[in-house]
Amino acid sequence: MTISKNSVAILAVLSFGEVVGVGEVAHVSASTATSQNLLTDTSTDQITNQVNREFANLKDSDKVTPQSAGGYIYSASGVLDSTAVTVAQAKATIVANYEASLQKVSLRSIGIVALSASYPVTAKALSPGDTYYSNAFSGSGWNYSGYKFYNTSGSHNMLWENVNASGQVMDAGGTVLKYLGADASFVSVYNPYSIYMIYGIQNAGSSGAFYVVTGQ
Repeated sequence: MTISKNSVAILAVLSFGEVVGVGEVAHVSASTATSQNLLTDTSTDQITNQVNREFANLKDSDKVTPQSAGGYIYSASGVLDSTAVTVAQAKATIVANYEASLQKVSLRSIGIVALSASYPVTAKALSPGDTYYSNAFSGSGWNYSGYKFYNTSGSHNMLWENVNASGQVMDAGGTVLKYLGADASFVSVYNPYSIYMIYGIQNAGSSGAFYVVTGQ
């Protein structure tokens, strides 16, 4: 799926009621625009593949619930609210938002906050089997999950995954609990200090990366 600059601008207008970064697009030369389109096409193929890998354990028809600080939760109990979308819709939104970021549209300005530059303070509960899927993230320096996660069961264990990333699982204060290698999958992490866990990554790069965490 390839989305043009105009489509991205229209998406921003329809979804959020204002145009973000359109002035930058209007003054791009033809040669620069061609180069950016080629970059977007390549990046779209890459990010689409990575999103498919992130949601590999779900069907496109399954339902997930968007979260206020970014990402989606799949409920193992099947309990959904009115904001729930299909996995296919979630994938399309993630790809569109990532393409918007390539066009110099601020993800934060359109309400998408995948990771933060400081330790998160907002707690997110996961029932056993519930899974959180992050938005795409990129950039330099340290970035952290938008939430500190905990189990409703009281368990100190969670399952963590990387997609196109090598990150770290930490306790809420930043103590490293486990290093996750590239594309680590279903790694059980135990926190002896508290019930909370966060995700952190340094210099994620520009190709888009994800993390996934499942409650126990």
